[in-house]
Amino acid sequence: MLPQANRVRRERMSAAHLTAGLQCGGSDAFSSLSANPALGVAAWATSCGITLPPAQA
Repeated sequence: MLPQANRVRRERMSAAHLTAGLQCGGSDAFSSLSANPALGVAAWATSCGITLPPAQA
């Protein structure tokens, strides 16, 4: 399988082709500490066109 994968060539494309699910980790004493940086990354990602649907388990 690796030789076949090595023959594939990368090509540039827009980040709008990406979709990433956001999993809720639940609430605990550290939620506010961990949520703020994550929201900053989510804001950056959506500004690049990446789709971030919320997911619940």
